[in-house]
Amino acid sequence: MTIKAVLFDMDGTILDSEPAHTKVLQEVIQKEVGIDISEEDIREYIGLSYDKKLEIIFKRMGIKKDIYNLADMARKKSLENSHLVAKMYGAEELIKRMKENFAIALVTGSGRDQADFFMESVGLKKYFKTIVTSDDVKRNKPSPDIYLLAAEKLKMKPEECVAIEDSTTGIESAKSARMICIAVRNQYQNNPDLSKADLIVESLSDISLEMIRDLG
Repeated sequence: MTIKAVLFDMDGTILDSEPAHTKVLQEVIQKEVGIDISEEDIREYIGLSYDKKLEIIFKRMGIKKDIYNLADMARKKSLENSHLVAKMYGAEELIKRMKENFAIALVTGSGRDQADFFMESVGLKKYFKTIVTSDDVKRNKPSPDIYLLAAEKLKMKPEECVAIEDSTTGIESAKSARMICIAVRNQYQNNPDLSKADLIVESLSDISLEMIRDLG
């Protein structure tokens, strides 16, 4: 089937935002729980929401706390760390090139406030008329809901869409939505399972128009 749309994940794919998210969680956990947690422990769960990261970390450590309240604190605090967020190498060039040839959308497991603020701060929001966030669906990634909603908003069939992701969670979401998925390796992850992706690349600059078209 002919490819008509390219859907971009945000965190870790077109935005180098993991240092900001990691720092925020470390600070919130230290302040509210009194425990110092390493970057490696948090980055093990790249691609998951704050809620899910906290749920897994606290369960593993036997901590009983209001996860959703702490996750909300982390989301608000993350907006104070936009100076730690940057565009991934080649992101803007790829987005512009895809926008000239396909319909595009941003599909992120982060909330609306974070997506709007971070994307605006790095100058990428202007390219996207369609932005779908975790606030728009009941079930976040790895559920397919968020990608299915993006396809619906673009008036495309899922099979006409290519998703660009960096995490196991995101890949599972896109593939469950019956989309083709390109995985981009993330420097912050240690041996992530990207095997379910249709194609794996080292960086965004490796993705070409011909590559996208050949996936159809």
